[in-house]
Amino acid sequence: MYSFTGNHFEIAQQFGELYKSWGVSFSDTNEQDLLKNQVGVYEQYAPEILEEIRGLAHAYGASFSQVASRYLLGEIFFIRSFGRRCCSIGGFCDQAGKNWVVRNYDWHPVVGEHFQRYSVKLPNRSYMAISDMGMVNEASIPKKHHFFLPWDVINHCGLFIGITFAYCWKEQYGIANSHVTRLIAERCKTVDEALSFFENIPVASGKNFFIADRTGDMAVVQHGVTSFDVRKLEKDGILALTNHYVGPLEAEDQIHTTSPNSTTWKRYDRLANDMRILSQKDDVSFHDLCHMMNGEMTPVFQKNPDTSTETCWTLLMNLQENDVRLIGNPHHPDSRMEKMILDIF
Repeated sequence: MYSFTGNHFEIAQQFGELYKSWGVSFSDTNEQDLLKNQVGVYEQYAPEILEEIRGLAHAYGASFSQVASRYLLGEIFFIRSFGRRCCSIGGFCDQAGKNWVVRNYDWHPVVGEHFQRYSVKLPNRSYMAISDMGMVNEASIPKKHHFFLPWDVINHCGLFIGITFAYCWKEQYGIANSHVTRLIAERCKTVDEALSFFENIPVASGKNFFIADRTGDMAVVQHGVTSFDVRKLEKDGILALTNHYVGPLEAEDQIHTTSPNSTTWKRYDRLANDMRILSQKDDVSFHDLCHMMNGEMTPVFQKNPDTSTETCWTLLMNLQENDVRLIGNPHHPDSRMEKMILDIF
């Protein structure tokens, strides 16, 4: 596991030295107007990211423009070119008053073998993240293609934020989703503070966010481009998220036309039903959660050869007790549940 410590400039220097040793390349974009507008957005809403770009460029020996092109535009270009993931996240409260959060990250099978955990320790705040390292296929296995993108983050206050893909192809000048997760981890302590964050910042493209904190509060933020919708725990004490929009943003959802055979609805219904069953127990165990997320018969556990998509990692969390379990590459016969050492608290 990698660990980065310092202020934003110093941490970015550590990233830059690592990327340089891996042979990662940075180059200027042809869309300079897009970059200029993105830099303007970050100057207003996330200047610490620009400070990171300066630190990385200094350590790597690249220009600000070259690093910024990847930092600020990479996600937009990815959505234009690839843009299909699965993923399922859910949360529920059991009869003993314990709150549980579960997560399957589904993407190309190579991710299961090469994803990375890493910690970032800034002055007075820290977080741990899991990244698919920007891999999209077998060609991206060499480290020269790897890049830290925090899709699941837990901060020093026990606040979790994870992302699932949304089928909304529009874009605007705004903060990249991989920056949204870590900015929330750096700035927020609770779900309510995270929701306030969304009220005050533009997001570059559509995504779904699942947020949970140590008190048991949970929320789903379904983000279109210019608007978003919030869902909280339902009356039966569960909250499920896959890839389709539920509620007011359904009109912006393009999944019916672009991916009508998606498993999102099957996964949503199965996850919600299974959590509803477990919520009636007073002795829920990590074994129960593992069976729910990685059972051979559940559509939540992805292995789809037609789309080269499978579950790459699973997170099982009791944030109240700082107890987080990780199952890496769960399709591998030697995979096991590992208790994550959260040295960020």
